Amino acid sequence: MSLLTALLLLLAGLAVGATSIGGIVVVPVLTELAGVPVQEAIAASSFGFLFTGAAAIFLQGNTARITRSKSLPPFSRLYGAALVGAALGALTLSWLPPTLARGVIAALAVLSGVVAMSRSEPASTPGAVQYPQRPSTLIAFGVVVGCASAWSGTGGPVLLLPILMLARVPTALSIEMAQGIQLPIAVAATAVNILKGTLNFELGLQLGMLLLFGWGVGRLLSRRLPLAVLRQMIAWGITAVGLWYGWQSF
Repeated sequence: MSLLTALLLLLAGLAVGATSIGGIVVVPVLTELAGVPVQEAIAASSFGFLFTGAAAIFLQGNTARITRSKSLPPFSRLYGAALVGAALGALTLSWLPPTLARGVIAALAVLSGVVAMSRSEPASTPGAVQYPQRPSTLIAFGVVVGCASAWSGTGGPVLLLPILMLARVPTALSIEMAQGIQLPIAVAATAVNILKGTLNFELGLQLGMLLLFGWGVGRLLSRRLPLAVLRQMIAWGITAVGLWYGWQSF
């Protein structure tokens, strides 16, 4: 792995930690700069997000223990559905026209970014947590995001965040949900990729360590940014990623 490739992967991890987006560049970096075959790059990318996903879930649990409150909603339905969706996506990856999947992801990213730029932060009642209340909504979100993430080799946040922004979920909560969904997606996709024999463990471990280090730095930076600034960063970032991904796809 060249120095430039490693640096770009570190920056991708930093972007994921700070805004939950950035994972979408991992596969293109591996294929274009490192010459890794697409299937192998997607498998390594999914494995790499095991590290950042596990760290995010750990911090969520630690926050709940420290505050001794139920400030974080139960995301078990969302994460469980993402696990199933990611397994289905990994199993059907070879059946899907890559251009179609990338086009849908790009369009969703651009749409949500534009919507987020034009809207203010949703108002919330003090002490209340706003998130999709219907179990069926969370399950649908999880299956769609899990499946599309396995198809594209992304960690999940870059797909879940646009959906949550369109659903008017507050920024801080959207980030927490997007960060945590990385783990079930990575677990399911990695398990399938191991069975299919497409996972390069050495590459996956290198990628995971780079992403985790960048993620930790990005997480620290995000806590120093005002919520309004962070929301705008996410909106512009998602839009830029969507335009870039669409250009690369078509």
